[in-house]
Amino acid sequence: MKGKAIDISKLQERLSSYLPGWDAQKKMAPVGRRHIPPADAIPIESAVLVLLVEDSDDYAVVFIHRSEDGGPHSGQISFPGGRREPQDKTLMDTALREAAEEIALNCNHVNILGQLTPLYLPLSNFMIYPFVALADGCDDFYPQPEEVQKVIKIRLSCLMNDDYKHFEVFQASNEAPIEAPAFCVGETKIWGATAMILSELCEMLSSMNDE
Repeated sequence: MKGKAIDISKLQERLSSYLPGWDAQKKMAPVGRRHIPPADAIPIESAVLVLLVEDSDDYAVVFIHRSEDGGPHSGQISFPGGRREPQDKTLMDTALREAAEEIALNCNHVNILGQLTPLYLPLSNFMIYPFVALADGCDDFYPQPEEVQKVIKIRLSCLMNDDYKHFEVFQASNEAPIEAPAFCVGETKIWGATAMILSELCEMLSSMNDE
């Protein structure tokens, strides 16, 4: 194959013009998952970075394996990110700051391509704003040990392959076990909000390939 498996400029254009939203997110949603905040809730703003890096003739997505800290998302596979802090002028600043803190991302090498559909997390009352970005020439990431066990990169060709999607049972915090679809690549299992955000990206990329 000559060139990359996906057209980055086309993806950037698509992110600014069309988002499949909940219709795509719900395909990887846990059983019974709600996506609208309760009427009396004031969600906590947070942001994540859906970071793409070059991987031979493909791109890979960068994930983190969160440390076991006893929090609601302890030990899970997620995107770099976290809650908005007072010093963050925008939610994009939040995503970049958190990525710099968690994986030592050099923001000078990052091109923000656009934003996916925000997603509400009932367990933590977070409203997540996902930003898609390309890291140009930035291959080495260093996990912040208090927050991140390790950095994981998975090729898009795997994530877009339905053979890697399976239903699993997960234990989240002190809640009852949760049945959910997951991206299962080797020993890595991506589920919950991260899988739902990833589902929207994959659906966009699939529709681009079909054109």
